[in-house]
Amino acid sequence: MIIDTHTHVVATDEERYPLRCSTTDPADPSSWPLHARVTADELAAQMQRCGVARACLVQGWAAYQFDNRYTLAAAENDPAHFISVCAVDTQDPQAPAQLEAMTAKPRLRGVRLVSGFMQGDDSLDSAGAQDVWDAADRLGLVVAAFTLGDQLDSFIAAARSHTQHAVVLDHCAFVDVAKDFERLSPLAQLENVHLKVSTRVLSQGDPAGIVRQLADRFGADRLLWGSDFPASHERGYGDWVALARAGTAKLSGDEADQFLSGTALELWPELA
Repeated sequence: MIIDTHTHVVATDEERYPLRCSTTDPADPSSWPLHARVTADELAAQMQRCGVARACLVQGWAAYQFDNRYTLAAAENDPAHFISVCAVDTQDPQAPAQLEAMTAKPRLRGVRLVSGFMQGDDSLDSAGAQDVWDAADRLGLVVAAFTLGDQLDSFIAAARSHTQHAVVLDHCAFVDVAKDFERLSPLAQLENVHLKVSTRVLSQGDPAGIVRQLADRFGADRLLWGSDFPASHERGYGDWVALARAGTAKLSGDEADQFLSGTALELWPELA
């Protein structure tokens, strides 16, 4: 079984779901929703062709920022394939209440915290962020952190304050695992932290070597795969699935199953 824990979807109906892209420059990676749009129905069809059973729809901040309506609706409309992970603005005092209101959608199973990309204090251990972490604890939602390597200290501080809470670090904080692995080492002691080994990570070098190195340090039970499709659209979805399979070449059978689906199922049993 393969579960893709990091996908994005963009609606064709821009009147109902207006895009909130910060740039129209095709050379800027953040402009991907304008030229690499994939709807939930299209994603489900590609998953079926490529042997992927389930997926997490992660709020595409580049597409909709904190307007979660399409991500939530897409998961609600296709519960056989999807759960959703929303995003909230930790600088908004109403964010915890907004998060609680969104849990009326039963397929919402996580909250994404975005750090290092906005004006103001969007650090993961700010007072506003702590309020959202507390709300996620109370609501039983997995926290997915989207941050950069130079923001890891604030991520570690927040994760240490919530050691009973499951946390996923998106894209391994964009650390170059092949060249700068030790930047991730402090996370090894935080057993609640899981590393999302996305296409962006696997594309850094030898995918099998990268996953083996991470498994040796963290254990396969703390690793999970995500395609980052269609934000990562340099190749087709089937190529990203093949890359995930290639990443298991140096794992045992049990470790490979854990990486491709087992960890995801432990975090989100609703994907079974």
